[in-house]
Amino acid sequence: MANIKNCLKKKNTIIYKMEQEFTKATRYNSISERNKTRPYSVRASLNNWAALAEELVDLKAKVHETNAKKGMLRSIFLLSELKNQAAKLKGLDCAEGVVTSRYDSTETVKHVEVNVLEKDAMLLALEARIEELEDKLDRFNHETIVEGV
Repeated sequence: MANIKNCLKKKNTIIYKMEQEFTKATRYNSISERNKTRPYSVRASLNNWAALAEELVDLKAKVHETNAKKGMLRSIFLLSELKNQAAKLKGLDCAEGVVTSRYDSTETVKHVEVNVLEKDAMLLALEARIEELEDKLDRFNHETIVEGV
């Protein structure tokens, strides 16, 4: 039995091991005819990679089932969307007034609907919601046991 926090750590370890196995396969599959010695078997690495993928899928399914049973999927999806919104909002152009082009030194007068102060306030509100959700999910992940792991 493991809590979700430990399952997520295990997931990252499996992903890392999968990357290592596939790197071995790609690095040592096609070698010089003069160098007939391979430090790793490509077939064995590919088999390990596939077995680790199965283990990863099983672990992800168990974590997902636990999250679904405990009603946490909405919070997980909302957190993802709020982070996406914050990232997009950070890139919102709020330049207004006379703006000089970097490329040809032309000047343009720009007007914004949402100014930089409003954008910053929106970002602060999003970041507060994100932090609140992360705290909720961290507590849940620490306290919740995943059956069969």
